[in-house]
Amino acid sequence: MFKYPYLKNDIAEKDLELMKWYSCNTEELANYYSNKVLDKFWSTEELKERRVMIHTPLMNDIAILNANLLFSESFHYISEKDLNKDRLDEILYNNSFDSILIESAELCSAFSGIYFKIDIDSNEVNPLINVSVPYYTIPVFKNRKLVKVIFWQEFKDEFKVFRLFETREIINGSLNITYKLYEGSDDNLGREVDINKIEEVAVLNLQDIIIPINDLGVVYIPNLKPNLMYPLSPLGRADCEGLISLLDSLDETFSSWIRDLRLGMARIFVDSEILRKGKFDVYNEVYLKIDLTQNKLANVNYKPIEPLQFQIRVNEHKETALTLMREVTTRAGYAPQSFGMDIEGRAESGTALNIMQGKSLLTRKKKIKYWQDGLEELFWQLQEFDRVFYNGDKEVDFNVTFPSEVKTSLEQTSNTIRNLRQVQLLSNYTSLKLLFPEWSEEEIQAEIDRMNEIL
Repeated sequence: MFKYPYLKNDIAEKDLELMKWYSCNTEELANYYSNKVLDKFWSTEELKERRVMIHTPLMNDIAILNANLLFSESFHYISEKDLNKDRLDEILYNNSFDSILIESAELCSAFSGIYFKIDIDSNEVNPLINVSVPYYTIPVFKNRKLVKVIFWQEFKDEFKVFRLFETREIINGSLNITYKLYEGSDDNLGREVDINKIEEVAVLNLQDIIIPINDLGVVYIPNLKPNLMYPLSPLGRADCEGLISLLDSLDETFSSWIRDLRLGMARIFVDSEILRKGKFDVYNEVYLKIDLTQNKLANVNYKPIEPLQFQIRVNEHKETALTLMREVTTRAGYAPQSFGMDIEGRAESGTALNIMQGKSLLTRKKKIKYWQDGLEELFWQLQEFDRVFYNGDKEVDFNVTFPSEVKTSLEQTSNTIRNLRQVQLLSNYTSLKLLFPEWSEEEIQAEIDRMNEIL
């Protein structure tokens, strides 16, 4: 990895590590840790053992839950006498902003924060809203205010790595946006080359520009503060920051469970003499041919056919996995009940379940404060760009409010149920209770009976 200017390299390394976990790609995780001397499951396994390495996407489930808690219900924004609201509605609608918010909230949870970036395109009728994650963003703060930011992206061919940098800073009261292209390698920035040297960048038709606006056209929204590595930093922290060891142990637990299943497959030892005489079905996939001649001659424990079944430690693995999952979700700021845990055999109403999920709702309340400030700033800057480039009206302040209550979406609940049932951590009863919290015990039992009849 090349060295970042303006940014401590350990922060960049942390962002890269979070990206590998978020990817849910076992090869990416194993390759990332393979050259590191760390006491982690993913750094100690050999390449030949990767086929039994299981990655549990709990980090992704947490990020999805975060997005649903924040934006499953629409937020509201108002200005004095609804000034400019119609135009802002149009800008947000043309950007599919509701979808951007869901995506951004998920990324914010996974990567400690999110950057909203305002761009201009001559073929569009309004400012464009794009999103960047911390790994691809180099911020400069002064007095906890973002005063300069560099966005970068990579373009790789067989032998070279090109990196495009977009720098935004305020000079003499105006926004200066400049672009530079570098040619280097995986771990070296290299040298600056012509901006149009590669086709992927040339088609963007990038040009340096000065805009008479005293803002960057960038808004940073932290996930939560303080940052664990640098408590006084204006940067936020990811929900799973500091929990990588627990997530690593969870993957090790599931991998051990699957390894037990593979090692515990039933086997039948068959004397090779029986096979030679054609008295055994050689196409049976569970037999193992073995020479028992010595045992037969010595008459010691001779059994021409003997089944063998190894122990599969289901309960031990299940309890360990559940304990680790509870620990991760709780330390990340969420109630285990939000993920379908610890409600087995309970008959609470939907209201009671919401009370049990109080920790999740408290975390949501904390995050709303950051999102309110960030969205209000974003709406102001959108109006600035709209005024300069699209003859928009004068900027006005908008107040953003969120609903006091939130309902977990059916899709989120269904995904959680599916993931837990795949590893046999959820019963039919609990699945129905999660999907239909308003059902009575009789209704749930009747549905279970119907399911059993179908099976």
